[in-house]
Amino acid sequence: MAGWLVAVALRYGLHLDEAAVTSVLTPVAIFLYYTVFRLAEVHLSPRFGWLLGYARPPKKELPATR
Repeated sequence: MAGWLVAVALRYGLHLDEAAVTSVLTPVAIFLYYTVFRLAEVHLSPRFGWLLGYARPPKKELPATR
């Protein structure tokens, strides 16, 4: 995506550094992904939670007693 954005910018005479564009687009893409699926989980169905990873407290298995 960063390469495409740089190519479009060059077409219009703008010079963008690909590394800089990538460093900006990566957190933006992560933020958008999280926001979309968090809203889907809250407003549509809890099943969308698996796309974000389920946060569960660790289970402690008790040793078997005789």
